[in-house]
Amino acid sequence: MPPPISHHKVNFDGAVDIYRKCGGLDIIIRAHEGQVIGVLAIKVHLVLEACIIEALAAVKAFKSKEMHF
Repeated sequence: MPPPISHHKVNFDGAVDIYRKCGGLDIIIRAHEGQVIGVLAIKVHLVLEACIIEALAAVKAFKSKEMHF
């Protein structure tokens, strides 16, 4: 579902590889017409729990200054 005009939609996700003790997170921000406004992908080391990487993805998603948009 697209956001209202002049709003953005933020999607984020995280994943953990418990055997390699690392993970990653992805963030995408879209405008109301679906065009991509910003993206971010980060590899994170020494992470063992999915809830930690998901929380980190949420924090980063709401700090859009890091995504330069």
